[in-house]
Amino acid sequence: MALNHCVRSMLDHFAFDRVLVAARVTPIHEHRLFAQQAMRRKITGYERDDEGHWKAVLDCGHHQHVRHDPPMISREWVLSEEGRRSRIGLEVNCKHCDEEVMQKS
Repeated sequence: MALNHCVRSMLDHFAFDRVLVAARVTPIHEHRLFAQQAMRRKITGYERDDEGHWKAVLDCGHHQHVRHDPPMISREWVLSEEGRRSRIGLEVNCKHCDEEVMQKS
């Protein structure tokens, strides 16, 4: 239990857009683990979706969910106004921009 908490804490501090992939669960291309350069975009604000979940608004115009869904995803910062404000300007991987680049290649 303590090890789980320690690992989750380390992941939260490094980047909240990383995906842990279990071997042979899904095809590798679904997790973008190949050498493609990730499209990094800054968070400019937040909105809620139709179900009330928070989405980060990125400087490219796309949105990305930033859910707090323990024990799999621990993002307690998204629950408070101060926490969300502290992440403004943080660069994250824009999955939509990645997909656009992949479609063009």
